[in-house]
Amino acid sequence: MLAAVFVIINSFFIFLQSNFIFGGDSAEYSTVAQTWGIAHPPGYPLYSFLINIANRLIPFGTTPWKVALLSSIPTVITAYVIYRILCLIKLHKYIAFAVSILYLFLFPIWQYALIPEVFALHTMLISLITYLLLMFIKKNDKRLLIVASLLCGLSISHHHIFILFLPGWIALLWGKVRKIYADKQLLMRMGVFLCLGASVYLYTIIVSLNNTIIDWENAKTLEGFFRLITRSAYGPFKAYSTSGANIVNQLSDMVSGITFILLDFKPLGIIFIGLGMYASRKFTKQFSNFLFISLSFHFIFLFYTNFALTNSISEGMFERFLIPLYVILIIFLGMGMDYFYKKYYLSIVAAIRNANLKNIAKVGYFLFLGIFIFSVAQQNYKTISLIAQETTFDQFGKDIVNTVPQGGILSTQGDTTTFTTSYRLYGLKERKDLLLFQLGLMGKANYVALIQKRFPTLVLPEPVKSSEQYKQFIEHNSKRGYYSDGEMSIGTWRPYGLLWKYYPDNAAASSDSAVLLADNKRFWEQTYTIPLLSPYEKNIFHLNSVGEYYLHAYQNYAKLLVFMNKYSEAEIVLKNIVDRYKRNDPQSTATYMNILVHEKKCLQATQVAKQIGLDDTIKKYPGFVKSALAYLQACDPQNRAVPKYIKQLLEYEKGAKTDLNSF
Repeated sequence: MLAAVFVIINSFFIFLQSNFIFGGDSAEYSTVAQTWGIAHPPGYPLYSFLINIANRLIPFGTTPWKVALLSSIPTVITAYVIYRILCLIKLHKYIAFAVSILYLFLFPIWQYALIPEVFALHTMLISLITYLLLMFIKKNDKRLLIVASLLCGLSISHHHIFILFLPGWIALLWGKVRKIYADKQLLMRMGVFLCLGASVYLYTIIVSLNNTIIDWENAKTLEGFFRLITRSAYGPFKAYSTSGANIVNQLSDMVSGITFILLDFKPLGIIFIGLGMYASRKFTKQFSNFLFISLSFHFIFLFYTNFALTNSISEGMFERFLIPLYVILIIFLGMGMDYFYKKYYLSIVAAIRNANLKNIAKVGYFLFLGIFIFSVAQQNYKTISLIAQETTFDQFGKDIVNTVPQGGILSTQGDTTTFTTSYRLYGLKERKDLLLFQLGLMGKANYVALIQKRFPTLVLPEPVKSSEQYKQFIEHNSKRGYYSDGEMSIGTWRPYGLLWKYYPDNAAASSDSAVLLADNKRFWEQTYTIPLLSPYEKNIFHLNSVGEYYLHAYQNYAKLLVFMNKYSEAEIVLKNIVDRYKRNDPQSTATYMNILVHEKKCLQATQVAKQIGLDDTIKKYPGFVKSALAYLQACDPQNRAVPKYIKQLLEYEKGAKTDLNSF
């Protein structure tokens, strides 16, 4: 009967799955599923293989929806395995059931169960391995170890962070390690099945030999295969390639992680988690050791990876890595709920003399758990229910692609621009005239060869490994037009809708100014619709990141207008940014205030100054002092703060600025 509830919930999750590409790495996985590709290092070969099979065998639904089945189904299986684990360590059956259902409705678990992502399959594998090891301890059936070894091999071929559970598993089996080690035949079988599971990595070599367009490291070569499995381009356990030691930021990550946990589990859940940690050794010492060791290694991992949580996209990346941690915490929570029930609640029930009240009290605890789960689910559903028809990322990719003129070259650096654009070009096979370059892969011979094969007329004699080679490549293909999702150090760049357009020098940019301005005006007035997110949509970090990208590009358009002395038009754009989209960042506000000062609209400039607070803004952003001083000198020259701001401006060390930022 209880198992049927999990089936019903799985059907509900499938109904809620995203029908369109999503943020983070989700769009890349949808592209991989359509191209027999290899995802970014470490390649996730098990997942890449399964989503390609699912995309081809299921005759209905969009590709993102079909790929998301590899998230929803494993998530529910994980919850069911958690239920079985809790029953195995002697929790009350209904408490174990309630806790496993609560796991499904925690915000990041529910969110990533509905979109293409690798973490649901990872947590399913590690929960199954843990359950099998517990069963082995109970039944001493060697076949369970062999199956667990196979799943460990599959974990190797899926997500490398499974290794964070390895010390805990060893601790769990510690009392039987000698016997296992002494049984050479068992060890051999375990090794064979481990290798069998890990052999799924052969998928990357096979599809690389087939010259798939999504092949980051050229996996068919020994060097490329090694680079893929070790994530050498990033670092095995780094959040990103440039990540380095920063103790302040790393400690901040720990605080952020605890904040996420508090928000998702709620204060009541945290109390039960703490109680579960206290009581865990009363259930089983070995399993308690496993939980604490695994918990410690996950926090060490989050500390070491050093996420820079300065924007929505990095917060979204960080949030995903909490998912396996939540498996551990939900088990502690279950222990805490069960301990409180058996230690205290049943004593209270026993003390009740009235038979009717006693009967009500017997079910009261479970009603309380049901209300708690319902409140969590109801709160999160308001955001989760929006995912199925969320088209923002799909439209973003379409807008990027449609920005580039016929035959243009587009280079991308950011994950969201790269993956959403790749999906449209390689997954949906749109715009075959457009050449997409991932900037980070241009120095790799195999990637350049694949691009050269797709575009034989392209002048690209060798991998691009220096700025000089990069400049030569652009100049040799100048007739195509070159566009990027970010400014670079070579040449001159001007805002071009959501992108930047390359010019060899300022003179070339100036001669094209009329056309450039007309194109930008067309983009922002006719082509794009900047997403105006609802309060619930803002709970999804990756949606926020796309909204920020649009607004940042819109802000660059305002700078371009200022640069071309179109002050009245720039004022309209910036007023729209500040008033409609509530973007009160220093750049937008400072530029807006400067325009008002330039046009001698001191009354409006004063309103903006009061709204943001000059002193507070300068404390956060010292460079704002220049705008504050210009405002006071024009609109309030007798203000006592003028001498102070002059002194602060002289002390302020200016960084390098582009000509567009000078206003």
